[in-house]
Amino acid sequence: MLKSREISCGIRVCILYPPDATNLIGVVIGQEEQGRGVKTGYWLIQVEEQDMILALEPHEFERVIDG
Repeated sequence: MLKSREISCGIRVCILYPPDATNLIGVVIGQEEQGRGVKTGYWLIQVEEQDMILALEPHEFERVIDG
């Protein structure tokens, strides 16, 4: 599980939840905001090779270590 301070735009992640997206790889594209810049606690993840963006909490994805 990642802590919010460890998350940044551009990192690749493995999606743990929801079940229909489990084990897909995505890229963090930003933190979700409500009006006036209020952060929701969710992170926007662009799923690679699919036309899908998910709003996930940090415990719903983990960082992929490239190498």
